[in-house]
Amino acid sequence: MWSRSCEDAAGTVQMTLAAQGPLDAIALDLTFPGTGKLSLKQQRFALPKALSLQIGDLNAVQVQRFRLRHLPEGAVEAWGHVKIAGPVDLHLVVSKYPLYQLAAMATPIVADWSKSDTLSAFALDVAESVQGQVDASLRIQGHRKRPDVHGQVALSNVVVAGQPLGNRDS
Repeated sequence: MWSRSCEDAAGTVQMTLAAQGPLDAIALDLTFPGTGKLSLKQQRFALPKALSLQIGDLNAVQVQRFRLRHLPEGAVEAWGHVKIAGPVDLHLVVSKYPLYQLAAMATPIVADWSKSDTLSAFALDVAESVQGQVDASLRIQGHRKRPDVHGQVALSNVVVAGQPLGNRDS
Protein backbone atom coordinates (compact mmCIF):
# COMPACT_ATOMS: atom_id res chain seq x y z
CA MET A 1 0.00 0.00 0.00
CA TRP A 2 1.26 3.45 -0.95
CA SER A 3 -0.06 6.62 0.60
CA ARG A 4 0.83 10.09 -0.61
CA SER A 5 -0.60 13.42 0.38
CA CYS A 6 0.29 16.90 -0.80
CA GLU A 7 -1.42 20.25 -1.17
CA ASP A 8 -3.46 19.35 -4.28
CA ALA A 9 -3.62 15.54 -4.19
CA ALA A 10 -4.40 12.95 -1.54
CA GLY A 11 -5.34 9.34 -1.32
CA THR A 12 -4.26 5.83 -0.57
CA VAL A 13 -3.47 3.58 -3.49
CA GLN A 14 -3.23 -0.20 -3.46
CA MET A 15 -1.73 -1.57 -6.64
CA THR A 16 0.04 -4.50 -8.19
CA LEU A 17 2.81 -3.80 -10.68
CA ALA A 18 3.97 -6.26 -13.31
CA ALA A 19 6.94 -5.35 -15.50
CA GLN A 20 8.38 -7.25 -18.40
CA GLY A 21 10.87 -6.69 -21.18
CA PRO A 22 14.29 -5.06 -21.51
CA LEU A 23 14.87 -1.69 -19.84
CA ASP A 24 14.83 0.13 -23.19
CA ALA A 25 11.35 -1.23 -24.00
CA ILE A 26 9.71 -2.17 -20.72
CA ALA A 27 5.99 -2.78 -20.37
CA LEU A 28 4.34 -1.90 -17.06
CA ASP A 29 0.91 -3.16 -16.10
CA LEU A 30 -0.63 -1.70 -12.96
CA THR A 31 -3.79 -3.14 -11.46
CA PHE A 32 -5.77 -1.43 -8.73
CA PRO A 33 -7.75 -3.95 -6.68
CA GLY A 34 -10.81 -2.81 -4.81
CA THR A 35 -12.25 0.65 -5.01
CA GLY A 36 -9.27 3.00 -5.11
CA LYS A 37 -10.10 6.67 -4.92
CA LEU A 38 -7.93 9.77 -5.27
CA SER A 39 -8.61 13.39 -4.47
CA LEU A 40 -7.14 15.99 -6.80
CA LYS A 41 -7.75 19.65 -6.03
CA GLN A 42 -10.54 18.58 -3.66
CA GLN A 43 -12.31 16.50 -6.32
CA ARG A 44 -12.73 12.76 -5.99
CA PHE A 45 -11.89 10.27 -8.72
CA ALA A 46 -12.27 6.50 -8.88
CA LEU A 47 -9.15 4.78 -10.18
CA PRO A 48 -9.34 2.53 -13.23
CA LYS A 49 -9.05 -1.20 -12.66
CA ALA A 50 -5.82 -1.26 -14.70
CA LEU A 51 -3.29 1.03 -16.36
CA SER A 52 -0.72 -0.05 -18.96
CA LEU A 53 2.41 1.86 -19.92
CA GLN A 54 5.24 1.14 -22.29
CA ILE A 55 8.49 2.93 -21.61
CA GLY A 56 10.89 2.98 -24.51
CA ASP A 57 14.48 4.06 -24.31
CA LEU A 58 13.74 5.56 -20.84
CA ASN A 59 12.83 8.63 -22.87
CA ALA A 60 9.28 8.03 -24.06
CA VAL A 61 6.09 6.75 -22.46
CA GLN A 62 3.14 5.20 -24.27
CA VAL A 63 -0.02 5.22 -22.13
CA GLN A 64 -2.84 2.86 -23.05
CA ARG A 65 -6.38 4.22 -22.82
CA PHE A 66 -7.61 4.53 -19.23
CA ARG A 67 -10.62 6.09 -17.56
CA LEU A 68 -10.90 8.05 -14.31
CA ARG A 69 -14.46 8.37 -13.05
CA HIS A 70 -15.16 11.73 -11.45
CA LEU A 71 -17.31 11.20 -8.38
CA PRO A 72 -20.25 11.56 -8.22
CA GLU A 73 -20.61 12.13 -11.99
CA GLY A 74 -18.54 12.45 -15.12
CA ALA A 75 -15.37 10.85 -16.42
CA VAL A 76 -12.02 11.62 -18.02
CA GLU A 77 -10.28 9.24 -20.43
CA ALA A 78 -6.74 9.68 -21.69
CA TRP A 79 -4.17 7.85 -23.80
CA GLY A 80 -1.22 8.62 -25.99
CA HIS A 81 2.52 9.09 -26.27
CA VAL A 82 4.88 11.45 -24.42
CA LYS A 83 8.57 11.98 -25.12
CA ILE A 84 10.33 13.31 -22.03
CA ALA A 85 12.29 15.99 -23.90
CA GLY A 86 10.12 16.19 -26.99
CA PRO A 87 6.70 15.94 -28.53
CA VAL A 88 3.47 14.65 -27.09
CA ASP A 89 0.52 13.05 -28.84
CA LEU A 90 -2.28 12.66 -26.32
CA HIS A 91 -6.01 12.11 -26.55
CA LEU A 92 -8.38 13.39 -23.87
CA VAL A 93 -12.09 12.60 -23.71
CA VAL A 94 -14.24 14.28 -21.08
CA SER A 95 -17.78 13.00 -20.48
CA LYS A 96 -20.49 14.81 -18.51
CA TYR A 97 -17.95 16.59 -16.31
CA PRO A 98 -19.65 19.07 -13.92
CA LEU A 99 -18.98 22.66 -14.99
CA TYR A 100 -18.84 23.93 -11.42
CA GLN A 101 -15.85 21.66 -10.81
CA LEU A 102 -13.79 23.18 -13.67
CA ALA A 103 -13.15 26.43 -11.80
CA ALA A 104 -11.96 24.47 -8.78
CA MET A 105 -9.52 22.55 -11.00
CA ALA A 106 -8.23 25.66 -12.79
CA THR A 107 -7.94 28.13 -9.91
CA PRO A 108 -4.42 27.26 -8.76
CA ILE A 109 -3.23 27.15 -12.37
CA VAL A 110 -4.58 30.46 -13.66
CA ALA A 111 -2.42 33.36 -12.49
CA ASP A 112 -1.44 31.34 -9.43
CA TRP A 113 -4.80 32.07 -7.80
CA SER A 114 -3.99 29.73 -4.97
CA LYS A 115 -1.90 32.49 -3.41
CA SER A 116 -4.72 35.01 -3.54
CA ASP A 117 -7.57 34.48 -1.10
CA THR A 118 -9.68 37.11 -2.89
CA LEU A 119 -9.32 35.50 -6.32
CA SER A 120 -9.84 32.01 -4.91
CA ALA A 121 -13.02 33.12 -3.16
CA PHE A 122 -14.23 34.80 -6.39
CA ALA A 123 -13.56 31.66 -8.42
CA LEU A 124 -15.43 29.50 -5.91
CA ASP A 125 -18.38 31.91 -5.92
CA VAL A 126 -18.49 31.75 -9.72
CA ALA A 127 -18.16 27.97 -9.66
CA GLU A 128 -21.04 27.61 -7.21
CA SER A 129 -23.33 29.69 -9.45
CA VAL A 130 -22.68 27.53 -12.55
CA GLN A 131 -24.47 24.28 -13.31
CA GLY A 132 -24.27 21.97 -16.31
CA GLN A 133 -21.86 19.52 -17.90
CA VAL A 134 -19.01 19.64 -20.37
CA ASP A 135 -18.18 16.96 -22.93
CA ALA A 136 -14.96 17.22 -24.90
CA SER A 137 -12.81 15.26 -27.30
CA LEU A 138 -9.35 16.79 -27.54
CA ARG A 139 -6.05 15.92 -29.18
CA ILE A 140 -2.91 17.44 -27.67
CA GLN A 141 0.12 17.43 -29.97
CA GLY A 142 3.48 19.13 -30.25
CA HIS A 143 6.26 19.97 -27.84
CA ARG A 144 5.24 19.21 -24.26
CA LYS A 145 5.96 22.79 -23.12
CA ARG A 146 3.68 24.36 -25.79
CA PRO A 147 1.44 21.76 -27.37
CA ASP A 148 -1.39 22.48 -29.79
CA VAL A 149 -4.86 21.48 -28.64
CA HIS A 150 -7.53 20.58 -31.21
CA GLY A 151 -10.97 19.11 -30.78
CA GLN A 152 -14.53 19.76 -29.80
CA VAL A 153 -16.09 20.97 -26.57
CA ALA A 154 -19.82 20.87 -25.90
CA LEU A 155 -21.73 22.32 -22.95
CA SER A 156 -25.12 21.00 -21.87
CA ASN A 157 -27.78 21.97 -19.33
CA VAL A 158 -25.95 25.22 -18.55
CA VAL A 159 -27.41 27.43 -15.84
CA VAL A 160 -25.58 30.52 -14.51
CA ALA A 161 -26.90 32.24 -11.40
CA GLY A 162 -30.25 30.48 -11.89
CA GLN A 163 -30.56 31.56 -15.54
CA PRO A 164 -30.64 28.78 -18.18
CA LEU A 165 -28.35 29.41 -21.16
CA GLY A 166 -28.63 28.07 -24.70
CA ASN A 167 -31.19 25.67 -26.07
CA ARG A 168 -31.95 23.20 -23.28
CA ASP A 169 -34.16 21.11 -25.60
CA SER A 170 -31.29 19.80 -27.75
